[in-house]
Parts: sequence; C-alpha cells; structure tokens
Amino acid sequence: WITYPPADLKLIEIKPDVIIITHEHSDHLNLESINIYDNDIPIYYPSFPNKRIESILSSIGFTNLIPMDFGEKNRIDQNIFITSYEPASNFNDSIQLFELGELKLLNLNDAGINYKIADAVIPVDILFSTFGSGASGFPLCWTHLNSDDQFKILDRQFKSRIELLAKASKVYRTKYILPFASFMALVNPEHWDYMRSINKCRI
Repeated sequence: WITYPPADLKLIEIKPDVIIITHEHSDHLNLESINIYDNDIPIYYPSFPNKRIESILSSIGFTNLIPMDFGEKNRIDQNIFITSYEPASNFNDSIQLFELGELKLLNLNDAGINYKIADAVIPVDILFSTFGSGASGFPLCWTHLNSDDQFKILDRQFKSRIELLAKASKVYRTKYILPFASFMALVNPEHWDYMRSINKCRI
C-alpha cells in the first residue's frame, strides 16, 4: 500500500516527540515507516493480552515502549493526555482519546463505536475515523459472488460507514468529524484491477 494521492509532507521530515500505535495491522504499524526513527523514541500502544505490538517493536530494536492499560489516562506532556479504549468488537483494535488542554480529540480508527465509553469521553471536539474500504478484500476477492453482488455489498459497506459516523457524532456529542486514513493505492501491477474496482467512498 502507498498513500494516494501522495502527501506533500515526507515521513523523514516529521520529527515526533512520541509515537502512538493503535493496533498491529500493517497499515497502522508499518516497519519501514517506523524504522526511520531513533530506537529510544517513546512509543505508546494499547496493552493487548497477546503482546504482539511489544514483540514486533522489540524485535526491531525499539527500547522505550510504554503499554497503555485500557481506560487509564497517560500523561504525554504537561498538558497532553491520551487514554486508550477497547473497541466494541473482538478485533485487536483501539480507540484513543487525546486531551490537549480543553480540546478533546477522539480517534475511532477502524474500531467503530464503543457505547460503554461515551460517558467517559463526552463531549468530543473532533472525531477522527476511517471511512473507506478495501483492506480486507471483501467482497471483491470472494469468487462465489458475481460482480453485481460484489458492488452492491461494497455500496452497502460505504453507506453503513457514513451511518456509523453520523451515529458516532451523536453518541460522543461531537462538534466536528474528520474522515481520514482511507486514501491509498496498491503498488503491485497484479493488484491494479482490484484497486480500480474499489469504489472510493464519495458519499
């Protein structure tokens, strides 16, 4: 995967004070990307029972690893806090609440809505969420489905994501929504037909 359209800012130009990993999927924990940074940079990540994030980061030499227990507020700087929350699903994913002074940013990632955390996070100033599709290969790679059925399913997926964002904005009493993390392309030529078939969400 590559970011498409290409970002104006190059990764090497970003000088983070800390890195936050939300979950272990390779579009969120990319070894080529993270390897350009110093091994002693503080890295915060959810404390999943399987310890895979810790194992991956340790294996490539990172030493300043800070696991976050779900629901526990972590001080990043004098006036900056992050709290990691579990997703509603069984997937190893997470939701992050960033508190920058009075400003509250809630990053849903791929995790969907967790109704149980609403009272702990509301009201939210800006809600961040993915809005696209294509990572799993469903339904376009399911060969028992004809193309009409595939595109009907894909269309329903997009519409349900938009409905999820609308619902999340009410649950978390959100002022603004920032859809993100859904602009990508596949580099290998054998994937181009698949990539062109992913009807990008334009709702």
